[in-house]
Formats: sequence, structure tokens, C-alpha cells
Amino acid sequence: MEKIYFVVGHEKKRRDLILNVLISILLIVIGIIGLMNAYFIAIAALFIGVIFLIVSMSVSYEANWIVRENCIEYTSIYASSKFHRSLAIIFKNQQYPHINRIAFDNIENLEIIFNEVPMPPYGLYGYPIYLLVHLKNQETVKLEIYVNYGKDQAYPALKYLDEKIGIQDPYHIMDNLLDKNERLANYIERIMKENHIKVH
Repeated sequence: MEKIYFVVGHEKKRRDLILNVLISILLIVIGIIGLMNAYFIAIAALFIGVIFLIVSMSVSYEANWIVRENCIEYTSIYASSKFHRSLAIIFKNQQYPHINRIAFDNIENLEIIFNEVPMPPYGLYGYPIYLLVHLKNQETVKLEIYVNYGKDQAYPALKYLDEKIGIQDPYHIMDNLLDKNERLANYIERIMKENHIKVH
């Protein structure tokens, strides 16, 4: 398998996932033991334990994407896929399920776009950015460019893809990823205003 060049996104460490599972098991055990004495508390502990286990295993990481020498790999966004991948991390199984691979030879072009997402109840908006992978078979794959752990984290992968394939970046979002003086949200709001852009 080709060497991993870049990872875009974040994934919880194996020890964190194991800790989540142990906490869930503890709550479930407390619930089972308490069934004889405090029925309501026991049911609550069982319910919370099961829910915590499902949630922690399903959404405990962002479904990152990987750039190898000649391909892009990404995982399914579905919770079941995330659950399976969490199990793979816990049991050190490197053959993660639900991985899709896109060879560079199958890519027509790449494009960076952004979206405007309401953030209730604050009355504010978030501006996630995406890499659109336009394939030669006319299909398009949409990959989120994660900036939650530092907006420059994704830049090396994008720069590599730009050099290998070329990226259409009409609003110069890649430049802002390296700009430490202006937040990405502020930059997008500014270019939307300057270019009279409305995102639906």
C-alpha cells in the first residue's frame, strides 16, 4: 500500500475510544447491579450507558480523508461506517472498512467551495469549506476541509493536490489558510460581501 502523505481531519486516539467503551460498560454494570435496589436509577444508568456507547463509537471522530502518492482515500459519512471504523481502531485493524479510493488518473479537476450554515440559537453562521473532486465519469465527491484543529492543517495536502492535479480556487481560500491575522469565517464573510455572493 502506498505511503500516507497527508491526513485531513482528526481522529480520536485508540486510548480515548477504549476509555469511552469502559465508561459505557461501567454505567451498564451499575445499572444491572442496581436493578434489585433502585429500579429507576438502574434503568437510567443502563439507558445512559448504552446511548453513550453508541454515540462515542459512532461520532467520536471526524471522517477524515487521506492523500497518498497517487490517490485520495475517504470514509463513508454514515454512522454505521464510523462505528465499524472505531472498532477497527480499538482492535488495531488497519484494514478499515468503507474506504473509497480515488486514483489521480480518474480525477478531471478539483475545486474549493464554501457553504453558509446557520448556527442556532446564536444567530450566527458557520462557513465550512469543501474540496469538490470532479471525476472523469461525471461524478463528484465532496470532501470537507476540516479546520477545527487549525486552519493551516489542511494546507499541505491541498498544496500537494494542487501541484499534482491543479485546484480551482477562485476566492483564494488556500491563501487564507496560511493567514494568521484573519479568521476563515471573517474572510469568507468579506469576500461574500465584496462579490455579492449568496449561498443557499
